[in-house]
Amino acid sequence: MITIQDIAQKAKVSSGTVSRVVNNLDHVKPATRERVQKIIKEMGYVPDRAAINLAKRNTRRTRNKQRSVKSRNIGFFYWEKYVKNIALELVYSSLLEGVQRYFQNTNHLLHTFMIPEEFNLKSIVQNVKKNKMDGIILVGEIPQSFIRHLEDNGVPSTHFGSSSVYAKNSTIVTSDNFHGGYKATMYLVSQGHRRIGFVDDTRMKSAFGERKRGYMIALIESDIDFRKEYCLRLDKGIESGYKAMRDFMKLPQPPSAIFCAHDEAAYGVLKYCSENNIHVPGELSVVGFDDSYARYCNPALTTIRQPLLKTGKVVASELMSAITEKDYIVRKILFDLELIIRDSAAKRMD
Repeated sequence: MITIQDIAQKAKVSSGTVSRVVNNLDHVKPATRERVQKIIKEMGYVPDRAAINLAKRNTRRTRNKQRSVKSRNIGFFYWEKYVKNIALELVYSSLLEGVQRYFQNTNHLLHTFMIPEEFNLKSIVQNVKKNKMDGIILVGEIPQSFIRHLEDNGVPSTHFGSSSVYAKNSTIVTSDNFHGGYKATMYLVSQGHRRIGFVDDTRMKSAFGERKRGYMIALIESDIDFRKEYCLRLDKGIESGYKAMRDFMKLPQPPSAIFCAHDEAAYGVLKYCSENNIHVPGELSVVGFDDSYARYCNPALTTIRQPLLKTGKVVASELMSAITEKDYIVRKILFDLELIIRDSAAKRMD
């Protein structure tokens, strides 16, 4: 007797996917659906109609239960001063995607707002009231006056990322930036490097400061003297890395390795090296932070990966708990980060 598991094995998909095809349910790619249907026909699989009817009843029950849950209006706020275009910022767009995935099968409404660089608190508050926000997701650095407003008015919120200030009634969900910076630097130390540069960013994000602190502690623990000329903050984005590399090369003894506070800076370093015939990793090792398109560089960038989709879902889940649970207790959630070793860093050759 042919089973769903037999179909799944031949189609190289999960049993759940085969079940969704058999029951004509959503969330199956057209090409996958067509392939599974073809294999079902070839193998002569005959579905159990009783099981199908049960599955459909369970699906209807789930949908009815979702409809019975009170619809909530959720705000997702970021500040233009630090995030100019969220679609071009992989860290924030990936976080937003995680939040969207959490809410996609619910009847809750997600509203995305960019706080203007030169903001007006009154207009932001009017937006919150106009859209009847039940809870707010804050991303990265946010104007203190807005945070204090949410705090003073008891608006439930969760805050992703490092910030100079948080609301007292807000759960904080962030990456462990300190240990990420420490891990990246110690990896370079393990490769024999002792002249290790650090490239920061003029946007002065708190997260960058934590990564720098991890870098400095790694140097101290490795008995490597901190050299001020090896820490540069000259611009933002890709330009920060490009200009830093240009200045490093003017030193009598340039770094043999560079840890960048974010991948964009690392891309700038790689661009400078490519234009000036500096071989990476033969002459210079480079490590980034975030894992944003890092695998597509030449060479592929060794970097620290943030689990952003998962983080986005946790941010959304925590906010819903804060909204619906009377005894909810705010807390801080730190996500461990992973060192992804690729081709841009290697053992010191000299």
